[in-house]
This record gives sequence, C-alpha cells and structure tokens, in this order.
Amino acid sequence: LGMDAARRPASVRARVGYLPEGQVAFPGMTGFQAVVYAGRLSGLPGRIARRRAHEMLYFAGLGEARYRPMEGYSTGMVQRVKLAMALVHDPPLLFLDEPTNGLDPAGRKQMLERVRELAGRRGKTLILSSHILSDVEEVCDEALLLHEGRVLKRGVLAELTAAAPRVREVLAAGERERLEAALDRSGISVIRIDRAGPFLKIRVGLPPGAGGREVFRAVAAGGGVVRSLVEARRSLEEVFGEAVGGGA
Repeated sequence: LGMDAARRPASVRARVGYLPEGQVAFPGMTGFQAVVYAGRLSGLPGRIARRRAHEMLYFAGLGEARYRPMEGYSTGMVQRVKLAMALVHDPPLLFLDEPTNGLDPAGRKQMLERVRELAGRRGKTLILSSHILSDVEEVCDEALLLHEGRVLKRGVLAELTAAAPRVREVLAAGERERLEAALDRSGISVIRIDRAGPFLKIRVGLPPGAGGREVFRAVAAGGGVVRSLVEARRSLEEVFGEAVGGGA
C-alpha cells in the first residue's frame, strides 16, 4: 500500500478489509448495526455506511436476519456479517481468515462463489488463510503452505499441483479388475483407482512413447469405455502431505 501504518492508521484501515477467524459479536447490536459500525470505523459518513451495509449484507447472503440481535446468530450467519464488515468500506485488499468456518455445504459454496467474484469481477486482492485446502484450490491463484511455522511450499497453484509429466487421469466405465489387468498388460502402470459415481477414476503412468491412444486401446481391451482422459493433477492435500513427509 506504500503507507506507514503507524503514522497513517486511518488511511491504511480504509484500504484493508479483514475477516477474522474468531467470533465477532457486539452485545445488543444487530448484524446491520455491526456492519454500519465497521463502516464508520473505516471513515465512512453515516448515510453512506448505512447504504453500504445493506448492499454488503445482501452480497454476503444475510436477509431479514440482519435486523435481529447477533447473540442469536448461528456461526454461519456471523460469518456472513463478518464478510460484510470486511467489505463495507470497499477496500482494495482483503484478508480472509477461515471464511467458510461454520458454514453448511450450501453456505460454503456460496461463500466461495463470493470470494471468486471479489477476486475476479470486483478486482480485489485477496489473501486467504484456511486449513481446508480444497477451498484454497477453488479460489486461489497462488499458495503458500505452512507447517509448524515453517514455509513448506510456495508458488503458482497450477505449478504446485502439477503431477509428473507422464501421469494421466482416466475416467472410465467398466470392471475394476479387468481394466487394471488390461492396463498392466499394456505396460501402463496403475497408480490409483477411485470410484467416481458410476465410473472409475484411474490415475496411470505412461511408459516412454505411449500416449492417449494406448490408454484407449487398453481400456477397450479390458471391456471398458473411456469417458475422459486428462493430465493428472495432485490435490493440494497431496502436495502438503508430501512436503510434510519429506521434511520429517
């Protein structure tokens, strides 16, 4: 931001939004009043703070409950108020600490959609802290993995999760044993097989000189049908586990 926080705290506060992990509640305040209060602390005039509070609570997904005292809110409702408080003054930089904490699956999906919109269409810079690494994969471009205060990995997410060059992921219909045997006979190593609804998700390693054609032939020889074939990617959970194991 190019500003001294000690000398210009109000200017810094006006440009930074923060969603904390812990509970936020102001005795006797409604959700709406709490967001207005956050806006006033960030330097907004009262009328603008009230207008922005309504807009951001709507964006965060909190309806008429905004007029009820926060003491009766669920954890998920408090999360929505905290998001609105972080956004009310329209800061360019946001720090989000465990934003999906306490949300049910539908609420978690909505929160991640909001985060993506903030980073995309609304042009915000976001720093997200989460122990749910699948959330990080869904919304982040870059990642920094920490363990016991030590940086394990950092970089562009697509590069961190890239698998070995000759590893592919096959989505196929068929019998597991027959497909595994057919792939093995073709010299294609089976790394992992998971059930994906009615299909099998098979991670394979291709031998030198082999490509997609060989995979299709092997699956067909095993009585199966390939639904998709893509370059495999490791999950961030796998990357983290490998990094922790490698550093042990």
